[in-house]
Amino acid sequence: MTTELRSTPLDTTENIPPFSEDQTLLRWALQAEARGILPNEQIAKCMRVPRAATIDVLYDPEHRKAHYSGLVTCHSVWNCTICAPKISERRRVDITRAVDHMNELEFPMWMTTYTIRHGRYDSLGELLTAFLNAHDGLRKNKAGRTIKNKFGIIGTIRALEVTYGKGTGWHPHVHEIVFGGNKCIDERELEEGLWKAWKTETSRAGLTVNRKAFDFNRTKGAVQDYVSKMGREPIKSPWGVEHEVAKAHIKQSRFSDRFTPFGMLLAIRDGHTEFVPRFREYAMWFKGKRQVQWSNGLAKMLLDEEEKTDKELAEEQQEEAYLLGRLTHDQWNVVLANDVRGEIVWIARAGDWDQVVAFLIEIGAPV
Repeated sequence: MTTELRSTPLDTTENIPPFSEDQTLLRWALQAEARGILPNEQIAKCMRVPRAATIDVLYDPEHRKAHYSGLVTCHSVWNCTICAPKISERRRVDITRAVDHMNELEFPMWMTTYTIRHGRYDSLGELLTAFLNAHDGLRKNKAGRTIKNKFGIIGTIRALEVTYGKGTGWHPHVHEIVFGGNKCIDERELEEGLWKAWKTETSRAGLTVNRKAFDFNRTKGAVQDYVSKMGREPIKSPWGVEHEVAKAHIKQSRFSDRFTPFGMLLAIRDGHTEFVPRFREYAMWFKGKRQVQWSNGLAKMLLDEEEKTDKELAEEQQEEAYLLGRLTHDQWNVVLANDVRGEIVWIARAGDWDQVVAFLIEIGAPV
């Protein structure tokens, strides 16, 4: 929701880092990197092409952030370092509500991690297709249905992820929150049942699994941050590799041995162009896949509402934000020509439109 235009500066300039220290600018730079790699995808138009008479800059004083309205969005959680954090944060809020509701009812929840063995030369397309077929089989086939009925499982929330290792290749995996509807569940028996079902489904799909890599842990919270973290973690160290549910991430250099897709973008930006074909391969095979997926009826049961699409989440406007100022199409063309989309919203974090206008004059935009 937007309100009236404001130009009076707010006292928010403290704690706003300089350009070189702000990851907002890096996210915009990496989005531009992805645009260059994927010129025929929707990301090439994302946050560049106007879809309104003006490009509005909205300001959220509570979080000291600014963002655009009136531009085309790609709503890609896989490719876009601008859309992904917004989508993931809003999914995190919904998952938090579901987890809190289950805790209030004192019903159990578990975090399960499904992985497979993979090698340096495995095809991502073949590996991902087989992996997803195996995981879908847990719900569709007899063993999975038996587990659900036996233990009173009311639903799951699945997060699909992938990493790439220079020596180990592609590693698709799933983190899944399992919601129990029975307070007296033998969780060791449930774990063993899920493991046996997973082993059967992966074998049917032509994959192999390791028992030690099958994680099953009781949880009461924090999982929402882990399941919905796509694009919300720092892009610089430790962006590329994640290990622990509580975000106790291992620090890595800007060029490490294992990458998330956005970590790969950072390596490409740093000059490691050998990863360009890998990123294109990733973008092709993950296009159209759902990153976070609630089982049928679970959102309605726990939140009393239907699950929103990535597009709906990407285009939502923050209720706390107000209209700080507007850019004309002529001004926006100059912003694009100077590649300063990130700088505009960074300056607007001070809540002072006059500072934005001064910057527009500096880059030669008409005011």
